[in-house]
Amino acid sequence: MRQLVMFLMLGSAMLGAPRLGAARTPGRTCRTDCAPRIEEQCGTLAGGARRRCQRPLLRACKATTPAIACETTSDLTRELADRKVRLANAVQSELTLCENRQFLLTELPPNFDPNDPSVGNEAFGTWGVHVVGGALGLVLADQQAEAPRRLERNAAGTLLVDGVPAELDDAAATCAATTFDPSDAQRAALVALSRALADRTLVLPEDGSSQETLTLCSSGRLLHETLDTVTAAVVSAIDGSWTIDVGGSNILVLDQGNATVPFGLDVRADGAVLLDDAVVEQRDARAVCADLDLTDRLTAALAGKVFHFTQQLGAIPVRTKLGLCDSGRYTLDTTSSEHGTWRVAVINGIAAIRLVDDQGVPQLPAFRAAFDATGGVTVQGTAPVDDPAELAAACNG
Repeated sequence: MRQLVMFLMLGSAMLGAPRLGAARTPGRTCRTDCAPRIEEQCGTLAGGARRRCQRPLLRACKATTPAIACETTSDLTRELADRKVRLANAVQSELTLCENRQFLLTELPPNFDPNDPSVGNEAFGTWGVHVVGGALGLVLADQQAEAPRRLERNAAGTLLVDGVPAELDDAAATCAATTFDPSDAQRAALVALSRALADRTLVLPEDGSSQETLTLCSSGRLLHETLDTVTAAVVSAIDGSWTIDVGGSNILVLDQGNATVPFGLDVRADGAVLLDDAVVEQRDARAVCADLDLTDRLTAALAGKVFHFTQQLGAIPVRTKLGLCDSGRYTLDTTSSEHGTWRVAVINGIAAIRLVDDQGVPQLPAFRAAFDATGGVTVQGTAPVDDPAELAAACNG
């Protein structure tokens, strides 16, 4: 068995599209409708690098439509979830993509004989849609797969796989009835490897002036940090998830949203962990993972809530209204009103809401966030206000 991460590329060049000079969609419409995809693909860039990144998307949009040129990973994931993709070519291929992110690939050659299981191919694993190399890619992580297949759209928006039109059918019933179970030996290996890595931080060897750490939480959460080896400052931090694929070789797969990174994985009898055949340092990450878990739970519970409380500014009590929007935006009303972005930060089990206004200035002090004894979320010890109109005013204004 061999591991292969398959990238089915959805390029921005559309087959059969009209010439780029013959624009079908106004530039203003493309800049507006393609904003989510541009942010997803180019959001970490600035200046000329961002303009170069977004230019192919806008050109493709003008030549076709935003729906064809500027799909986001979320758009395509929703379209493909619980769908069966059939291809009528020399090898009859059927790819079932389930909403639970499992897939089943069946290939039947012309000489297929249902009484001879050695003829044909079947593979299963996990799938996800990511931005890969400036295009959307459908990533299939399995133990047995063939070469990557090109995935495109023509000018009419029809899905093409290796140039062949794909027939999409509903697969909800198939997904509900299909079990994607590994063998007993693979299951035992998966359990052993997961136990060895869960709630651990793996420290990769230094690379010049930087060093990477991978924090793998038992919840499946990943924190991938790059640190400056001189100052120990965090240069970058990427959130994601991690999985293990077992087979002829074991693979640690890091899903980082815009990229999937595989590492060869081995755990020796003495407990040493090897990534790509190199022994890595291990650290206990239970406290870090507990903070990350609390961050996720509080962020989900606080989104779409409004809180009223009083904060003390010197000797003066100030009535405060804080609206935390699902979009990550906030509205803060005290003696004046301000807007910006919010996030939850947890250190050693203590959580705070960090606000940064639209001028980039942090709001100080941060507000305390917690769950009360009944499991309800609170800010500064107060429960949220049950008033949809007030939330709408805070988040839609």
